[in-house]
Amino acid sequence: MVLLGTIIMNQFHLGDIYRIILVLFICLCTIHLRATDPATLVFDLDECVEGEELDDYSEFTAEISNTSEIQLEVVDGNVFRNNPSINQHSCTPSFNGTAAMCVSYDTSSCSFNPNDDTAVRFGVVVSPVNNRVIRLSNLSFFDLAPSEYNWIGTGSGPNNPPTFTSVRILVDGRVIFQVDDISISDEWTLRDYDFDGMEGFTISEATVFDFELTAYCPVGNDAEVSIWDLEDISLTVVCANDDQMSMDTDGDGFTDEEDNCVNMSNTDQSDSDGDGMGDVCDNDDDNDGVVDTIDCDPINASIAFSVGDACDDGNSNTAMDTITMSCTCIGILIDTDGDGVTDAEDNCASTVNTDQSDLDGDGIGDVCDDDDDDDGVADEVDCDPVDASIAFSVGDACDDGDSSTENDSVNGNCDCVGTPVQTGPTIWSCPEIVFTKEDNTDFNLPANRDSLTPNVIITRASNGGQIFNFANGDQDRQFAAQTIPSGVEWAIGRTSDLDNLNFGGFREIIGRPRRNIVGLDLVMHLVEDDIYLNINFISWSRGGGTDGNNTGEAGGFSYSRATPGDCEGSPRPNEPASLDFVVSPTISSQYITISTDDLGSEIELIYIFNQNGLMVKQLDPSSNRGIDNNSGVDISDLDLGMYFIRVISKTGGSSIRRFIKVN
Repeated sequence: MVLLGTIIMNQFHLGDIYRIILVLFICLCTIHLRATDPATLVFDLDECVEGEELDDYSEFTAEISNTSEIQLEVVDGNVFRNNPSINQHSCTPSFNGTAAMCVSYDTSSCSFNPNDDTAVRFGVVVSPVNNRVIRLSNLSFFDLAPSEYNWIGTGSGPNNPPTFTSVRILVDGRVIFQVDDISISDEWTLRDYDFDGMEGFTISEATVFDFELTAYCPVGNDAEVSIWDLEDISLTVVCANDDQMSMDTDGDGFTDEEDNCVNMSNTDQSDSDGDGMGDVCDNDDDNDGVVDTIDCDPINASIAFSVGDACDDGNSNTAMDTITMSCTCIGILIDTDGDGVTDAEDNCASTVNTDQSDLDGDGIGDVCDDDDDDDGVADEVDCDPVDASIAFSVGDACDDGDSSTENDSVNGNCDCVGTPVQTGPTIWSCPEIVFTKEDNTDFNLPANRDSLTPNVIITRASNGGQIFNFANGDQDRQFAAQTIPSGVEWAIGRTSDLDNLNFGGFREIIGRPRRNIVGLDLVMHLVEDDIYLNINFISWSRGGGTDGNNTGEAGGFSYSRATPGDCEGSPRPNEPASLDFVVSPTISSQYITISTDDLGSEIELIYIFNQNGLMVKQLDPSSNRGIDNNSGVDISDLDLGMYFIRVISKTGGSSIRRFIKVN
C-alpha cells in the first residue's frame, strides 16, 4: 500500500489524486450497497410439540439471518398468545411434510376484534447498524381453515373453521398496518404483504414491531372443535437506500420489482390467468374461483368444479352424484332393500325379493303385494291367494246347495257350509272335532280361532286370560272375566239332559278354568243361533306359561266339541269309558293291537278319527282280518299324526283311546 501511494504521488497531481479516491469510494459503496443481503426471520413452526403442555409456546422460536447492517431479535424468544392456559395450541401436518401450528380462534363474532386474546403474536426488535436506514419490507405466512382437524398423534374429526383472518402491525401501541376480513380457504394459502412506500416501516434506530395474526367468524357447522392452522411465518428487512431494482429475493434471475412471484423461484414467469401472480405462487391459476389443488382442470377457467362437488350423472338409478378424484361424475346406486335390484327396477323396493316374482303381473312383487292373484280378496283371508278364480274368503256368504241349511258361509277350510234350518233349539251331535290353539300364537289369525258360527268365534289371547268371542269384539275386553265370552252360555252336563241343566256365564259356571275345566263335561249354548253342543276341554295353559311359573306368555287351550247335525255315536275323547280296552303300542307305524279284559264284550265296530274329528277308517271285525279281542289293526295307510280310535262292543259299550302314527 505504501508503494502504491508512492506511485500515485509520483504520477498524479494532488487534485487528481482526490478525484481518483472519490471515484474509488463511490464505486466501493455502490458495490457494497448492491451486495447487501436482506435480514430474514422465519418461524418455520416445525418444532411443534404435541403433548400435555399445550399452553407452552417455547418451541416456536425463529431462525434469524442477520447482516452487518441489520440485526433482528424476537422479543421473549418465541411466538406467544395471551392467556395460554385457555388459548392453547396443537400440531398438525403441513403441506411441506413437516409440522405446522394449530390454534383455536374467537368463534363469538364475525367482526374483527382488535387485540383479540386468541391472536397469534410475536414481537421483533429491528435494529439498524452503522447508522443505516432500514425498512421492514415483507411479511408472509401460510394459513389453512380445514374442514377437519388433524392433530398429530391424537386424532382427527369435524372442524368448525373460520372464514376470515386479519393482520395487524403496531409500533409503540400505534397501528401502522391493518388488513382484515381476508377470506380463508380450506387449502394452504400464502399470505404475502409488501410494505414498500408505507409509512412507519422505515427506521433509523432500534424499533420494536408487534405482530398480531387473528382468525374469526366460524362457518357455523356445529362441530365441537374450532381451529386454524399456521405455517412458515417469515419477515424480511432491507436497507432503505439499497437499489431495489437489483434485489432478487428468490434468486430466479428476476428482480423483485419485476418478479411475479417474489418469494418463489419461477424462471418462466408463467401466469395462466394473467392476474399478475405467477402460477407457482397462485393457488388459482385459471382464476375460476376453485383452488388448483381441487380444481379438475386448474388451467381451464371453463371447468370450475372440484372433487366432491354435487353433479348429475344422468342415471336415475343413482343418488348423491359427486365429482370423484378422477374428475368424473359418479353416483351411488340406490338399492334400499339390498337385494341386488336397484329401486328404479325393483318391484318391491323396501322388501328383499331377488326373484322379483309378480304372479298377477301388476308391477308389485308378490312379497309386498297384499293380493297376489289380483282377485280383489286380500291374501291373508283369500281361500286361495294364488288363484284368481277363487275369490272368496273365510266368512263370506255362499250357497252350499243344500236347501235344508241356512246362513251358508265359507268356513276355515274354505268349504261352503250352512247350518241346518231349525224351528226350535238345535243340538249338534255329529262327530266331535278337536280344536287347539297353541301357546303364544296370534288370535288374529283364522287358524287360531274356532269359528262355530258367524256369531261365535272362540279364541284366547297369548298373554293368558279367559277365552272370548272374537265375533263380538271381546278381544277389547278380554280380561272382563264375568262377561265373556259374550253370546255364549255354559252348563255342566250333557245335551242328553238338556232340560235339567242350569246355564250361566263361563266363570259363573266353571270358576277358575285352570283348576276346574280340563275333563269336565260341559254344554255350550250359542245364544243368538240357539244351538247346544257338548264340549270337553282337553288342555288349558296358565297365563304366564304352561309351567305355571310366569316364565312367558301362553294363551293355549284345546277342546273337543260336537259338530253340526243330528248324529248318533259322536266320539268324545274324554268320555268316561264304558268299554275297558288298551291300545298298544300307542306310537306305531304299521299295526296297533286292541286288548280288552272285558270278557263279556265282543268288538262290533272300530272307528278311527283324525284330530279334526273326521272319520278316516271304519273297521268291521266280520269283514277284516283278525279284528277281534286282542287283534291287530293295520294303520300303515294313515298320514302321520295323532288319531282317536273308538271301539264299540256288541253290547253297546264304547270308549275312545289315542295313538300316534309315525314313519
